[in-house]
Amino acid sequence: MTSSGSYNVAMEALASKARRALFRMREILYSNNIQSCSTYISMFDLLVRPILTYASEIWAVNNHRKRDGFSMDLECDRSPFEKINLRFCKQLLGVHSKASNMAVRGELGRYPIMCTIVISMVKYFVRLRSLPEERTLKRIIIEIENGNIASSWWTTVSSILDNLGIDININMNDSQKVKLLLKEATDAVYCFYQDHYFNVLHDENQTKKLRTYRLFKDTYSYEPYLDILHNPVLRKNYTRFRISAHRLEIEVGRWKHVNLENRVCTSCINSVENETHFMFVCPKYVNERQELYRSTNNCNLFSSTSCNNEKLVTLMSSSVPEIVKATAKYISISFNIHQQQS
Repeated sequence: MTSSGSYNVAMEALASKARRALFRMREILYSNNIQSCSTYISMFDLLVRPILTYASEIWAVNNHRKRDGFSMDLECDRSPFEKINLRFCKQLLGVHSKASNMAVRGELGRYPIMCTIVISMVKYFVRLRSLPEERTLKRIIIEIENGNIASSWWTTVSSILDNLGIDININMNDSQKVKLLLKEATDAVYCFYQDHYFNVLHDENQTKKLRTYRLFKDTYSYEPYLDILHNPVLRKNYTRFRISAHRLEIEVGRWKHVNLENRVCTSCINSVENETHFMFVCPKYVNERQELYRSTNNCNLFSSTSCNNEKLVTLMSSSVPEIVKATAKYISISFNIHQQQS
């Protein structure tokens, strides 16, 4: 801690240690030819996240307190600990560093590290509140609750619980009530983030890049295709397509600040090259498209009245292995054709 009360140096030191641990973890898993996303996530949570969150129930308050109380922006994307989390997620999915943080988390069903930290703070708060009356620390807490001590760690965590709608006026000696409170607080933190996530996702002014992603992303969970597609190349291309981390004109034009209507396909001239055009319209991929339809024909995916957007949602929402594999194959081959003809 610095003389001003900041824990920034400690946070950077923990982030540095976690970065080394992450590198070593990836090295070991790669050398053993382990490709499973779920395995990588489990190992990260066991080996890296504890380093990032060491003593966070104390230092997080100082680094995230604002003039109007504790910051409930659970993303904190610029913080050292969340940068490590995002770097891990993007490397795991095989997307570039500028890929949407929201979409990357959404594909893996991963919550920001700040969610874990807030839950740790609540657990520590409950532990302190359960101290015997004769303990000096408990006497200080009583003074704080009586309003005799100004803003503190205790008042900040109390405000978090109040914002989450958690009633802390329970008998702390009742283990069942304490367990229920902790579960309620944990669920409230995750629900808070999910509500925040979908509110932002469906706000067209904030997430223009994810105009396609919002069509089919309706649940915050680990996507089944990550375990269906064992070929890492197919899986990475499938992810890039879903979260618009590709090189279609709809995305390239955004980088170059080209108006939406001018991000046209080089082959079709008058059509915007977006994900729907790529999947169902562009003549460059007609042979691959026919193969996709043949592969999915037995599944009766599309009705005769389905528009292209509905077809896209159907494909991207499917967890049927045959459909996922056929779609991933089409995307991967067509991406190669697109790159060769660009």
